[in-house]
Amino acid sequence: MSEQNKSEQNNKVALVTGGSRGIGAAIAKRLAADGASVAITFAKDASAASAVVEAIEREGVEEVQ
Repeated sequence: MSEQNKSEQNNKVALVTGGSRGIGAAIAKRLAADGASVAITFAKDASAASAVVEAIEREGVEEVQ
């Protein structure tokens, strides 16, 4: 992640549907790493969604919705 990407995403909010698995999880993690506030949705697997939130928080993101 570049500092430019991170500064461009500050004060942005992203809603990632299907953010608990696969491409959605990867997108949520990248957006958070780039400085965006991220909210994820899921349909079936709450434990997978929790794992994505925990992974994002481990990377130093303070708040995940």
